[in-house]
Formats: sequence, C-alpha cells, structure tokens
Amino acid sequence: MYLSIFAAYKIYKVIPDARLSFALMILITIAASIIAVRLNSMLVAVFGIIGGYCTPIMLSVGTADLPGLFSYVLILGIAVICIAKYKDWKILNALSFVFTYGLYWGAMDKFYTDSDFVVAIVFISLFFLLFAAIPIMNNIIHKQKSNTLTLIGMFFNAAVFFTSAFYIIDG
Repeated sequence: MYLSIFAAYKIYKVIPDARLSFALMILITIAASIIAVRLNSMLVAVFGIIGGYCTPIMLSVGTADLPGLFSYVLILGIAVICIAKYKDWKILNALSFVFTYGLYWGAMDKFYTDSDFVVAIVFISLFFLLFAAIPIMNNIIHKQKSNTLTLIGMFFNAAVFFTSAFYIIDG
C-alpha cells in the first residue's frame, strides 16, 4: 500500500499533493498498527513501522522542515510505545530506535544550520527520553527484569544521545 501511494504521487502524478499522500500513508501506518495488535501479528507491525518511517523519505521534496520531520518521528516512536504496552515485541523497539536516530542524523547532515540548534537539541533529548521509557515501561507493565540485551539498548541510547548532543553543541 505504501508503494502504491508513492507511485501514485511521485511516478504517475495521480495524487497531486504531497500532504494527501502523507495523510494516506499515515492512515496505512495506523491501520497496520491496529491490525498487528488485534491479530497478534508482529510481521504486520514490522511492515507498518518500516513503512511509517520510510514515508518522509519516499515523499521528500528536498526542503528542510526539521520540526515537522522530527515531530512526525516522535509520534511514530510514541506509537511504538503504545504497541509495546500491549505486545512485548523487542524487534519493534529496535527498529524504531534505528530508524529514529537514522532519520535524525540524515536530516541533520543534509539540512542542519546553526539556526536549528534549539530544534535539534530539544528533539534529540525527546528521542532519548522516549527510548529510555521503553525498558522502564517493560519493567513496570510486563513485570520483566532487565536483561543484558535491555541494558545494552539503554547504553546505546545514552551513547547516541550524548554523542549527538556533543556534536550539536560543539558545532
């Protein structure tokens, strides 16, 4: 479905507006998330998350809108937390982590200017808090003790945050 919307917008020009294409892809992501939880299908959730994170890449018009992009990515991360409340699918958390920081770094590399400092530091902090909340939530809701993999994930989250924040502040 994601590729159909992409082709209808970018290739065949059937959908004339990027915002409409974006809205349709958001609806597909929401539907995939709901279906995944209701049918207990991690594969559907993985496809939904990958499609959701690839949406801004597929519909990119080449201009900088860092607050819009980072807000969208943050909302996707919150959606992953909502799914994690019902299902303990660690692969979703890992995919969200990789795509969130990948999109963040990609956008920063391509579009960052000194005037974007506040936006960049605020969102990297929010992403850090988001991924710090997931293992805490698993401990509380699913009553799981932290294992080595969880601790490694928490370390990577902190390392990515401090490295990114240092890079932004130092620049």
